Amino acid sequence: MTGGSILFEGTELVGAPDAVWRSIRGHRIAYVPQSSLAGINPVLTVGTQLMALVRAARSDTGADVSARARVRELLELVEIPRIDSVMHERPHQLSGGMRQRVVIAGALARSPSLLIADEPTTALDVRVQARILDLLRRLREQLGMSLLLVSHDLAVVEEVCDSIVVLYAGAVMESGPQALVREQSRHPYTAGLVAAAHMELAGGYEPIPGEAPSVGAWPSACRFHPRCGLTLRLGDGAPHDRCCEGAQPQPFEHEGRLTACLFASSMATEGAPTVGAQTATGEST
Repeated sequence: MTGGSILFEGTELVGAPDAVWRSIRGHRIAYVPQSSLAGINPVLTVGTQLMALVRAARSDTGADVSARARVRELLELVEIPRIDSVMHERPHQLSGGMRQRVVIAGALARSPSLLIADEPTTALDVRVQARILDLLRRLREQLGMSLLLVSHDLAVVEEVCDSIVVLYAGAVMESGPQALVREQSRHPYTAGLVAAAHMELAGGYEPIPGEAPSVGAWPSACRFHPRCGLTLRLGDGAPHDRCCEGAQPQPFEHEGRLTACLFASSMATEGAPTVGAQTATGEST
């Protein structure tokens, strides 16, 4: 963090001392990694690992509950079948979907108020993906916790999330209610993502032209302007001056959401440029 503020349940996290982070990480905020193998010890049984988490949680709260009983409760919560058998198995003996459920169970051991799930359905087949997403949605409602889902898949976001934040090159392009942002995009990057997703569903695919910049080598001003068809349209074939001068625009309120596009009103009246529009950087890749 180079600036700004992160407030979580009234606690400022930017610049917070280690003691504050220790009281939050894995307690009030839990994490499900992209790969289930990254969240499980490969040499220990499922039961051993989960009981260690439960015992740590019990020492935090003083709750007098059997560790084994709590593990069974967690595994039932994430809909693991054959609980007694699974508790004696090691990660390599489980399917990808089962491992992901075990990771989610471990993340819930301390009853967090926020669960961060980083691409939780990566490398899972379509049917297993749907079940994991259904599970996350049910757990969010049943446990009353918040879910922060990191995903590049708009279909996944549509399935699970109420609100969406669209990032490009490390900056916020647009954020707001998921349905509003998706159906009435007011940033060219969001519009391009939605259009590309629709094309893919229709059996074709046309990417946003150009290439994403390397980390740290950000374009001046709007970081999306080298790939933006809207700025070319407004600049009569060249990037509009306002899009390539100054700093990255900060998101501002516009029609019920936040957008970083200086010409959001033009999108509302004239619509977004087509995904395949030629840009100043050359052909699409």
